[in-house]
Amino acid sequence: MANPTQQELYKEYIENNLSPQEICSRFGISQTQFYRLCKKYHIKKPKITQDKLIQQQIIQEYIDGQSSIQLCKKYNVSKKWILDLLHKNNIDIKKIKDYSKFLNVITKDSLLALYVDKELSLSSIARKYKTDHHTIARWLFQYGINKRKQVRHKCNDGFFRTQSRDMAYILGFILADGCVRKGRILSFGVNNKDESILATIKNVMRYTGPIRHWSKLSQTNMVLTYATLTIHSKELVSDLFNFDIEHRKTGHETFPEALRPELYGDFLRGYFDGDGSVKKDGGAANFCSASPVLLNSINHKILNGKGKLRVHIGRQTGMPYYTLDITSKHMASLYDIMYKDGYSDKLCLERKKQRFRINNE
Repeated sequence: MANPTQQELYKEYIENNLSPQEICSRFGISQTQFYRLCKKYHIKKPKITQDKLIQQQIIQEYIDGQSSIQLCKKYNVSKKWILDLLHKNNIDIKKIKDYSKFLNVITKDSLLALYVDKELSLSSIARKYKTDHHTIARWLFQYGINKRKQVRHKCNDGFFRTQSRDMAYILGFILADGCVRKGRILSFGVNNKDESILATIKNVMRYTGPIRHWSKLSQTNMVLTYATLTIHSKELVSDLFNFDIEHRKTGHETFPEALRPELYGDFLRGYFDGDGSVKKDGGAANFCSASPVLLNSINHKILNGKGKLRVHIGRQTGMPYYTLDITSKHMASLYDIMYKDGYSDKLCLERKKQRFRINNE
């Protein structure tokens, strides 16, 4: 699908007030492409902080019962800006009612168990009690519990600036099973049985932080356990933008055009380990994504059109997702692309490789 023209972009973004996500979905472009087009066409929304009419609207909504947190999310501004606006206009700030009832719920013992023994973050504890991390910090102070010193874990901040086989693998893994948040956080999450691949990625990127674990109940009341690796680095996230990996990428993934062709095999293996599967008999395989654009690119740039794109509807979400199916006829070719030519065996999920019904000699 062609990029929107200047007139189309201006109409949808300024006149119709559509969000960037809605525009990306309508024209089939990524958010990175959207912001580049806005910059190219000099299209910029007026800042809310300078729009008097919107400011009056925010004040009225606050008076009518909206909370400052709700207004922050709605207008994409900070809580401090909302409170400053209310203060300048002599609007009384709403007080928390029945504050004492929270103290009966969050006792000193419960905070010690969560914050000291389990070493949960303030944000994690806040989510548990449906409040914010500032409130948890105040309770820590009230109970005389010392806050932990923040540890800045180190990593190779320039990892994505030098293209290599390991870098290409991790790039593919991020597109499949990674997440970029807040312009500085890169995280990976896998089932506990695949924790070894996170340990390898951690070592390759020279990250000194821990791998954490968490659990949840499935709809059939089975306990599912996961391992996560979270890296804080503005440099890493900024460099990922050069490969079109962006915040809230799901459904907007595109092929990293800047990646050198000789690294496509390692990239594909990384994506396959993150979001690919092989049948138990090894007779077929597929790649999964919410983005048909990405799968089409993989099919034509790497697999020479040997895959078949299919659309499915998720049972639980009702949302479409896509698979690129590889039949038994092309399994040997797929194996050669991902596992031959001196690939790095340390960055590979061995259980997936072993399912291929192919003579590896």
